[in-house]
Amino acid sequence: MGEEKFTEFCVDVLKEEGYSPKIDEDGDVTFKCEGSTLLLDIHEDDPDYMCLVHLCECKCENETERQKLFNTTAEINEEFKIIKISVEGELGSELVVFKVEALVDSREQFKLHLERWIELLMSVPREFYEKLEAASQE
Repeated sequence: MGEEKFTEFCVDVLKEEGYSPKIDEDGDVTFKCEGSTLLLDIHEDDPDYMCLVHLCECKCENETERQKLFNTTAEINEEFKIIKISVEGELGSELVVFKVEALVDSREQFKLHLERWIELLMSVPREFYEKLEAASQE
């Protein structure tokens, strides 16, 4: 399945599920969920591969806070195998990236897993920030 066709059916499925997806200038699909923007990244070199991403800002004031951020990231990554979490950016302008990566070779497969992926991308950040807050109070 080509990239364009994959993007089209992802947009169709998202619309069927009640979202209002848009295709950005990079060809990525974005849509709102519970006030957050999720990004569906489709790679040109492997059009069956998709990555659904939830970006969250997190500003650390010092290296101690930043280390707690990395420790919480490692803890959540151990707990939730389907989601990968990483931290990007410099001190004071960190971006926490929550993502689900998958190979999807059919509309049915995408539709079957979409709800679970979105549920995880909305709930895991809440748990992440609760654990980070608890770590900050220690």
